[in-house]
Amino acid sequence: MNNLPQLPQTKKPAQIMDSSLSPSSWQRRIYDLPLNRKINLIPWLSCGGLALVLGVGGLILQGTLQHRLIKQTESRLDLKSKVILLSPTPLGTNLSALAKTITAVTEEQDYSAVYLLQADGTVTLASSSAQIGGTTSTNLALPDQQILEQAINSQGKVHQTTTIKGHKYVLAAQVINDSKGNPVGVLVHGTLVQSLNHILQSSLLAQSLLSLIMLIFIIYLNHLLKQAIAKPIQSLQTVAQDFSRGNLRVRAKIYAQDEVGMLSSTFNALADSIELNEARLKQDAESSRLLQGIIYSLTQASNAPEAWQTAVASSRQVLQADRVIYQGFDLHGRGKVVAEAVKEGFPQILGTEINDPVAEKDAKTYQQGQVKAIANIYQEKLDDYHLKMLEPLAVVACLITPVVTANRLAGLLIAHHCSARTWDSGEISLLTRIAEQVGRTVEKIELLEQQQQAQQQERAAKENLQRRALELLMEVDPVSQGDLTVQVKVQSDEIGTIGDSYNATIESLRQLVSQVKTAALQVSITTSDKDRSIQELSIGASAQTTEINAALKRIQGITNSIQAVAHNAKTAEAAMLKATQTVKAGDEAMNQTVAGFQEIRDTVAATAKKVKRLGESSQKISKVVNVISNFADQTNLLALNASIEAAHAGEEGRGFAVVAEEVRSLARQSAEATAEIEALVAEIQLETKEVVAAMEAGTEQVVAGTKLVDKTRVSLIQIADVSQEINQLVAEIAAATVEQSQDSAVVTKTMLDVAEISNQTATEAIAVSASFQDLLIVAQQLENSVAKFKVS
Repeated sequence: MNNLPQLPQTKKPAQIMDSSLSPSSWQRRIYDLPLNRKINLIPWLSCGGLALVLGVGGLILQGTLQHRLIKQTESRLDLKSKVILLSPTPLGTNLSALAKTITAVTEEQDYSAVYLLQADGTVTLASSSAQIGGTTSTNLALPDQQILEQAINSQGKVHQTTTIKGHKYVLAAQVINDSKGNPVGVLVHGTLVQSLNHILQSSLLAQSLLSLIMLIFIIYLNHLLKQAIAKPIQSLQTVAQDFSRGNLRVRAKIYAQDEVGMLSSTFNALADSIELNEARLKQDAESSRLLQGIIYSLTQASNAPEAWQTAVASSRQVLQADRVIYQGFDLHGRGKVVAEAVKEGFPQILGTEINDPVAEKDAKTYQQGQVKAIANIYQEKLDDYHLKMLEPLAVVACLITPVVTANRLAGLLIAHHCSARTWDSGEISLLTRIAEQVGRTVEKIELLEQQQQAQQQERAAKENLQRRALELLMEVDPVSQGDLTVQVKVQSDEIGTIGDSYNATIESLRQLVSQVKTAALQVSITTSDKDRSIQELSIGASAQTTEINAALKRIQGITNSIQAVAHNAKTAEAAMLKATQTVKAGDEAMNQTVAGFQEIRDTVAATAKKVKRLGESSQKISKVVNVISNFADQTNLLALNASIEAAHAGEEGRGFAVVAEEVRSLARQSAEATAEIEALVAEIQLETKEVVAAMEAGTEQVVAGTKLVDKTRVSLIQIADVSQEINQLVAEIAAATVEQSQDSAVVTKTMLDVAEISNQTATEAIAVSASFQDLLIVAQQLENSVAKFKVS
């Protein structure tokens, strides 16, 4: 199976019976017969009809022959009329010539006459001719002139049957007109009725033969009718099939005006209607395409004048109008032509202001979307104001469509045509849709412009808000540095409201900071005072504990010392004996040391004198070196002068110049050696001075050492004397030591109890001091933080 949509199944058409055929059963049987049998009935029906024709043929033939006789009479009348009109002689001026003419054109058994129309309206016989039985009769008037009056009144041909001299004629009369078309006479021609008998007999014979021929022809026609009826139906079927395949230009051939012919006609009408509808659909599609192009062009317009100009130019091109204008209205209802597209050669009205009071009355009607189409301004019964306005513009037809934006009549899109024109519904609909699109486009452009203005206003307000916000931030920036004396300038806008709130906030903050600063200062002062007290208490307790501990240690040390004193007293006594011996030995050594120092002092003094003499010798060497240096400089100068003189002597002084150059080189080397010696002598002198200074310092140290040794010897003698006294004191100390040892045990126990109490007091004082220290730190931090703020 495919995905194509399935055609709906065709239903068998219902049989619709005509009620007019139902009463007769034999008619029903005939209608129900097949088409071929119906055609076969035609010969039999034709034979019956032919018999009927033969039966009534005589009656009909007589009337027919009489009719033919009248026609013949009228034909001959026409011939005579043409002959008379071709005559060069005017009618009525030459009656003899007219009589000859009438006689010449009058056939045997015929009657001819010419009557003249008089000025008073009567007719008189001008000439007549009748050939009856071989004789010609002239000037034979009609017994009854009624036919003449009928011919004059009808201005055409009339006929009647009249008896002239016992002979029955069929007369025909016709008015004769002059060159100007005015009636001047009546021409009469008559044909003898007796000639009909011969014609009737001939017609009966001919009719019989014709009936036989017709009978044969009908039999042959029966065969032809089968094809004559089937062929149109087959042709119609073929055409219908071609039409159903899409060939909309094919049409059925109409062979006759029977039912099949009528069916073909109906089919052709239906095909024409379908083709017309398809053409209209194509036209509507083309109009839609053009409208879409116009709508697209309108949507590309960036402003209202561009949209108006696009609308009028496109509308004129599509409608093929002579002029299309756009009449815009302002808020007060005043009109002005703001856009125009006009065909070359017609006046332009762009920029014309139109004060139309009638348009103001029709504004509500136009606002409701009513379109006015005028095919011809002169048939529309317009008022004089509009006629005077449109006539200079050569406008005859116009089509007015309103342009409504935001429920307001914004303008009129008007098409002008300079000739009468009936506007069809397609043109009206197209211009109406263009006007509607113009309204939507202009409304969209206005909305975009309003949006852009709103964006610009919003941007300006935003920029102003940003500027004011920046100013506010700059004004309140010192607050971030702690300056609470800032006062924001208040203006009547959103930022001003914020600034006012800032001022109130800063004022509250300033008061709060002042309170916090005062409280922090009081806390800091109180904490400092209490902390000092606590620290003093803590320090006192700690010091007391330390002193007690130290006292305990001292007491313990005293105890230990007392015990050790007793032990060491004896040892001291033995040591003092050894010390006395040692002092004596030291005294002897000191004497030897003093003698050695004296020898050293003498040696150093001698050495210092030699070094001084060495310095004086080096000074003499320096003087000699200076003399050598001066000599070398003078030699160098003499060598330079000799070189200059040798250069002046030329070739003869070249050898002398070489010697002078060698002397100059030796002088230069002597100067360099002299400089080196001088530097070496200076260095020797410097070192000699340092050695002399060192020798003098050594001499002073030796003297000082000698004095120190003397003092030491004196001290040793004193030590020996003191040692004797110490021996006595040691004995006394040993006796007191026993008593002090017993007292120190009691004191130690008491001090231990005091030390424990003092330790507890010191621990609690330290804890309280730490808490006050923390509180002081917090108070100081708070005070430092608050100090950053400037409140006055």
